[in-house]
Amino acid sequence: MIFDMITYNVVNNWPSNFNGALAGVTGIAVDSNGRVYAAGGDNSDVVVFDSDGSYICSWGKDFLKGRHGLRIFNDEVWITDIQLHQVFVCTLTGKVIKAFGKAGVPGTDTDQFNKPTDVAIDGSGNIYVTDGYGNSRVMCLDSNGRYKFSWGKHGSMPGEFVYPHNIVIDKDNRIYIADRGNRRVQIFDANSNYISEWTHIGQPYGLCYFNSKERSVVFVTDGAAEGNQNIFIVNRQGSVLGQFGGKGIAPGLFQTPHSIAVDSQQNIYVAEVNGKRVQKFIKV
Repeated sequence: MIFDMITYNVVNNWPSNFNGALAGVTGIAVDSNGRVYAAGGDNSDVVVFDSDGSYICSWGKDFLKGRHGLRIFNDEVWITDIQLHQVFVCTLTGKVIKAFGKAGVPGTDTDQFNKPTDVAIDGSGNIYVTDGYGNSRVMCLDSNGRYKFSWGKHGSMPGEFVYPHNIVIDKDNRIYIADRGNRRVQIFDANSNYISEWTHIGQPYGLCYFNSKERSVVFVTDGAAEGNQNIFIVNRQGSVLGQFGGKGIAPGLFQTPHSIAVDSQQNIYVAEVNGKRVQKFIKV
């Protein structure tokens, strides 16, 4: 497995001491201490592991009904719920700090979502929500959660979406959206102006942006049922720097890789829906 001349190996038997069960894992993120948070508990909860795979705790089943996307920003956990049509902000221990959207009430108003799928935050603190399975739009809120603007509708033209599924923002505030139903990643500026799109990386489900002194790349999961189910590593110009994986149940292969996270050591965590697991890939 090659990424820009760096080799990754799958870590067998990760996690190591978890006696519970994972359902389809839809979201994955890593906090500042390297702990891994998986939206994949069988009671719609979030399961937390150490980087070595040791189980720490689970939380969220008392308020989550349909967990989907999971991100961590400044050690706050942001979770989208496609059954409650809400976005939750939580502490690392699962205490709800705030929630956006009307609980159980889907809609198109400026304070409503319809099955939101993911969240990103730009350098100014603005909040972007892919909204999602129901509305095929992206909504932008300010840092306090007040509505600013939205864009998109169901369709295949630039700026239109079919199931906008994951969203990340790079160091220059360019927005990358996994337009899953259209089998592309669309790229916009911070004001929703269309820049370009990528159509050569399968059917994008999950995105993770990684930036360091050495590289600035987007990791993309191809979750297409009929596809090869690879992980692509793409630079910001759209060139594929590497890929790994394949379809299957063996370690290092995938069954619907849904989301992806990268820690500060460039280790990779892949959340699988049909595989009902999280796999870790370590840089060697």
